[in-house]
Amino acid sequence: MLVDPGRPIPRSGLWYLPAFWEALQEWRQQECDSASGKITETEVTRSVFEELDFALEARGFVLIEGREGIGKSEAARAWCEQHPGRAVYVSLEAESGGGEQTMYRSIARRIGTSCSYTRKANQMRVRIQDALQPGHVMLVLDEAHYLWPQSNRCERTAPMRLDWLRTALIDYGVPVALISTPQYFAGACDRFRKNGWNANQIQRRLTRTTVLPETLSAEDTLAVVRRYFPGLPRREAKRVAGVALLSIGYLTTISHLRKRVDFLAGRRAGLGEAELVRIALDEIKAPAGGSVPDAGLAPAPAVPRPRMSLADTLPAPGNRLVLSPPPSRF
Repeated sequence: MLVDPGRPIPRSGLWYLPAFWEALQEWRQQECDSASGKITETEVTRSVFEELDFALEARGFVLIEGREGIGKSEAARAWCEQHPGRAVYVSLEAESGGGEQTMYRSIARRIGTSCSYTRKANQMRVRIQDALQPGHVMLVLDEAHYLWPQSNRCERTAPMRLDWLRTALIDYGVPVALISTPQYFAGACDRFRKNGWNANQIQRRLTRTTVLPETLSAEDTLAVVRRYFPGLPRREAKRVAGVALLSIGYLTTISHLRKRVDFLAGRRAGLGEAELVRIALDEIKAPAGGSVPDAGLAPAPAVPRPRMSLADTLPAPGNRLVLSPPPSRF
């Protein structure tokens, strides 16, 4: 159930539960505090939080773009958890043959309206509009590329999901945030514009477009390592950060290492976490001609560096680190 924290509940209607509203407010604050401890502050999280704060307060339509693995989804999810009753986080799913029903069911499930598999798309759509059009709740859509038809054959038609988002929510003043990979939104608009779709209708409604940093600093990466491995010695922590910076998975690699260490801990009793981390890191293939690096923590140069492209900041595909399969004895 979506609760508007700004709308008071009549005391006369709670005579049988005199402390209900105070208990609900206390529980809500506990949920917010708990969500705040689930995310590590980095340049990416600060940017995501600022843009989502702006969209909520200004009731705007914003687009946040960033490469995979830098923590934008985790930041958006944590921000929504810190704003219960005021924002919902929805990770859109692939169509899987369900067409519009897949998107509507993803949204309906998160806002608490009926989303059973017997419901038709138009039934779920009406309930979503009734719940969101008053404008009390912000909609944060991750994996926003699924708003566009995924088949090349559909580029000859209008993107109906995006048109519905514009006419049924954005035009009613519902705050909406889209999270996507870089350049996908603009590129898709250009492709559909060539076939007669008026992309200006959605682009002119964008209040802000924010492009997140392509890479994280060594300090931010090390902070994420500290969150997953709080008691890890500095040397091993720097080595884990170095692995993450050069891996395809980026920050996701740290999460994978945490799972691997937890798995090893149950089978190698008596070993400390530092030793288990070293074992897990040794299972990772290093670039040809070298060992797994660590993240240097030298201060940033005083003069600003020119902006680098994604191709410049990442190692060549042949030199990227990959997780090797676990040994057969496990």
